[in-house]
Amino acid sequence: SPLPLRSGLPNTLSLDFGPNPTGFTDDGGGQNDDNYTAGVPIQTYLFNSITIELAFNMNAVGGWQAVFGKDGKPIGDSPVPPLKFLIRDDAFPDDVPNQLFIEWIDGNSVIHNLATGETVVAGEWNHVAFTLSATDAQLWVAGETGGYVLKDSLTGTFEGPGGDVLF
Repeated sequence: SPLPLRSGLPNTLSLDFGPNPTGFTDDGGGQNDDNYTAGVPIQTYLFNSITIELAFNMNAVGGWQAVFGKDGKPIGDSPVPPLKFLIRDDAFPDDVPNQLFIEWIDGNSVIHNLATGETVVAGEWNHVAFTLSATDAQLWVAGETGGYVLKDSLTGTFEGPGGDVLF
């Protein structure tokens, strides 16, 4: 991203997905590059609250495009994974095409979602933060020059019996 990290630290952990990735295998014509965290503590950590912040720039927008997520299919026949940041290939919700949509399964195995209400445009930077606590979920978006603005929120009981807010 052209912006420094909000912490002021250098951005040394960025990944390059898409056409001509460096250091990774392009296995989908620039639209299906995967990185995994198999066998590390974050796979089994029980979060009682989380904040996920990311910046991304799409080379192309089209089709269903996952930006970030936690793989799995924990609820029976449901195709919903525990967490996904997704550019939707339709106009759901609110008749907004190709918007960022966050869907997650809470600690009680209930599916929830938030959406930005804005179309993601190829070639533009998107700065997104998702916060989740036992009672609140919020989706924040920042432009390239401004601070974060709350785009969608939800209140409820997201904490499961073990204190975790994410399945």
